[in-house]
This record gives sequence, C-alpha cells and structure tokens, in this order.
Amino acid sequence: MSRTESDRLNDDVSLLARVDALYDHPRDPFLYNSGADESMAAKHCLAYGEVTSPKRLFAALELTVHDCFYDLGSGRGQCVLAASLLESTMRPCKACGIELVRERHDAAVTALGVLRERQPVQAAACLLMCANALTFDLGDATKVFINNAVFSDETSGQFAGALAPAQTPKLERVATINELPSDACEAASLRLMAMTTVDGCWAPYGTTLFVYRRGRFAGGVSGSLSWRDETDVQVDAPAIERMLSARRFIATPRGGGRAGGTIGARLRAKLENTAHARSPATLASY
Repeated sequence: MSRTESDRLNDDVSLLARVDALYDHPRDPFLYNSGADESMAAKHCLAYGEVTSPKRLFAALELTVHDCFYDLGSGRGQCVLAASLLESTMRPCKACGIELVRERHDAAVTALGVLRERQPVQAAACLLMCANALTFDLGDATKVFINNAVFSDETSGQFAGALAPAQTPKLERVATINELPSDACEAASLRLMAMTTVDGCWAPYGTTLFVYRRGRFAGGVSGSLSWRDETDVQVDAPAIERMLSARRFIATPRGGGRAGGTIGARLRAKLENTAHARSPATLASY
C-alpha cells in the first residue's frame, strides 16, 4: 500500500471514530455474533448499510464549502454527520439527511444533539428530516448520495426521477452504490461520469460507487451514457481491481430486472475494453 493510500485509510478511520463517538451504541459488526441482548441488537440494526470510507465518497462527489449535500435515505445520519465534521476546506455549507424510518431518524437526531453540545460550529449546517426523500424539496441540492445497494431497479429509478432538473435545478453530482437504470437517468438528465469504490459495513472489501453529473447526448438531447457508449467515463481501475480481487467472487445486484447481469463481469469487461480506464485526478488527490 502506498503512502497516499495509507493516508486515505487513516483519514477515514479518524473521521469514523469521531462520528461513532456521537452515538451511545456505535457500529459493531460483530454484535449479532457476540451474544448481545435483543435491545442491543435492535440498536445495531439501525446502523445497517453504512459507508465506512466517507472521505472517499466526498472526494468522488468533489464536495466543497459551497455545496448543499443531501443523503437520501440517511439512516442514523452517519454520512451527514461525517460531512459536518470535515475540515473547513471541504465542509459543505449544508449537510442534510432525509430518512423515512422514524427509529433511524431519532438515532440521528440524538447524535446530532451530542455534536451540537461538543462542536456547535460544525453542527450548525447539519439538518435531519424524517420524510419521504422522493417527495422532499431538493431545490438547493448540489451534491447527493443514495445508498441503493438493496434497491430494486424500480426503486432506483424512482430516486433518479426525484432528481429531475425541475426538482433539482442546482444539482451537480450524484453518487450511488448500484448503477441507476439508463432510462431513468435519461429522463433525469443524469450522465455517468466516474466509477470507483467505497467501503461499507456490509462490504468490507469494497463496493462500487457510480458518480453522475448533469449531462447531454451528442446533439443536445438530455440523457445519460449507457455501458456501450461511456467512452469518457473516468474509471478508477486500480480500486475496482483491488475490490474484485479481494472479494474473490462476482457480486450480483439485487432486484433483478435491467441490472440482472453480474456487476463484477461488467466491471471487468469495462476495464478490459475501455482505453480510458484510469484513476481520476479528483479521486487520487484527496
């Protein structure tokens, strides 16, 4: 591991430790195997599906102090709180989490209360809402994260639809764990711009991260790139190869439908067939 990669890992570990310190029951991946009582297990289940390399996520989104960052389906608020704890040069002017499940939202609010007591400046830009992300007003959103790891294609398409230009006129970047349906991207004028990886509590060896921007087809028609014509997509080939090698299996997206093919096979085909596969400078430099 190079010094740069080691520094990135240390940055994420440090940031996660600061976030975990805000909860009375932080993440514990071994909880279900530790003989914990039901109340502890219930608290742990609120923390499912969390990204454990948030700084890499924020770098992929090119998060800055001018951004309004939204986490749609924010759970107990881990990513939103992590954004609030970034150094001043990266900390967004607004970090908002939208969560539908009341218990997860309540856990996030409690953690935010702790942050307000300890670091009121960092907490000032943090907002948590218990609401339906598909109908919430996202008019000021510039950078959005959606952890759609367990979404069906239909649900992922609905989230893409909520990001249509009329609803999100200021949107610049969207990051998702699974690829969004191409027809939904076209309707929302979202174009795939980069592919890399992040770590998650459900994927300790890494999982895919797809980054989209507002885009247009040649000829000026709004839309997204498909896997067949994404020649200008930046692919973090080393990170994807490390993920696939470490996992030693090909992961299949949940939900069937359009994404029913194995993502591992498609990623390998992408790396083999695209001469433009490279580590994006924005990802390599954070």
